[in-house]
Amino acid sequence: MAKRKGKSTKQQVKKRTTGRRAERILVLLIVAGIVAGSFLRIAIGRKVEERFEKGKSLYSEKKFEDALDIFEKTSKEYPRFHKRTIAYLRGVCLNNLGAPSKAKVLWKKVISGKPDSEYYPASLYELTHLEEIAGEYDKAISSYNRILSEFGDSDVIPEVLVSSGNCLQQLKKWEDARKRYEEVLLSYPENPIVEKAKEKLGAMDIKLIFSPITTGDSIIYEVKKGDTLEKIAKEFNTTVALIKQANRLKGVILSFGKRLKITPGNFEIYVDADSNKLTLKLNGRFFKEYPIGTGKFGSTPTGTFKIVNKQLKPVWYAEDGIYPYGHPKNILGVCWMGLDKLGYGIHGTTQPETVGEHSSRGCIRLYNRDVEELYKLVPVGTPVTITGTTSADAE
Repeated sequence: MAKRKGKSTKQQVKKRTTGRRAERILVLLIVAGIVAGSFLRIAIGRKVEERFEKGKSLYSEKKFEDALDIFEKTSKEYPRFHKRTIAYLRGVCLNNLGAPSKAKVLWKKVISGKPDSEYYPASLYELTHLEEIAGEYDKAISSYNRILSEFGDSDVIPEVLVSSGNCLQQLKKWEDARKRYEEVLLSYPENPIVEKAKEKLGAMDIKLIFSPITTGDSIIYEVKKGDTLEKIAKEFNTTVALIKQANRLKGVILSFGKRLKITPGNFEIYVDADSNKLTLKLNGRFFKEYPIGTGKFGSTPTGTFKIVNKQLKPVWYAEDGIYPYGHPKNILGVCWMGLDKLGYGIHGTTQPETVGEHSSRGCIRLYNRDVEELYKLVPVGTPVTITGTTSADAE
């Protein structure tokens, strides 16, 4: 009996040993499978990531059709991969390809979740921008204000400020619109959207100043006995042309007691000869920016000057002769505003292709339409500050 028991014990030990080996082999196989799976997932992940980055590159190049193809394949094959990001980008591509209704579906999916994604405010902005385009300005402003209050650190804020400024402008809330545009100029000077803000604000300023609409910069003046347009313009440091256009006056005769909108001419001109930009300020704030042409080889003088004379249809006193307005050799364009530095001034041009370049003999050139506008706005005595390239930097 003892012998039989010993034999049984040996068999049990052998069985247990075999079982343990099988368990170890199974564990090793499982671990190997996990490791192999991990490597496979890493390899697939890298491949998907590379494809995604290629899609983003095409997107940044505005090749929306090609980018959309990549994003849609990725979304279909790997629905959890950068889910919100891809949904937002697909929406932008579709919108740019003329399918805003499909884009809206995707953006709504992004904002249906928690507002913890960087693309949540961006999607909300895109949806709101469609409302703005549709002319639903009150509704759009409400959503824009929400983005501004809840997502103040988002990269989309500069665009929200410009878009909400446009909505406020459409609703004739001029001062509120100006605040939005000016916030972009002050808080985001390096953002490319600042150029759009300047364009919007400049266009609004011009529209208002040449209209009967009163603003914080204007006053209402009641015509007194003995008043003339020249006298009023001189008193308030403005121009006759501006008074006439703002008040829709056809002649120069004023009736006693007539109420006139007057914008005192507290203008300043700043010229950057390096960037070829002229900035017009009113009461110390940005009013409008104009493209200009300046002197070649740094010949535009720098410093602080003032406008001392103005002339319509100016005569060109060139080195080789005197050429009246309209002569092929007269390059001054429609207006001239001379500085208190002899021979230098701000004028139009018969060579519009030179605006934006350093090609003049030192004067500041504008497109004729722009110099006509500026001529109506600024009176004699307006300060002009010029910075940038100097003659010391000449070739």
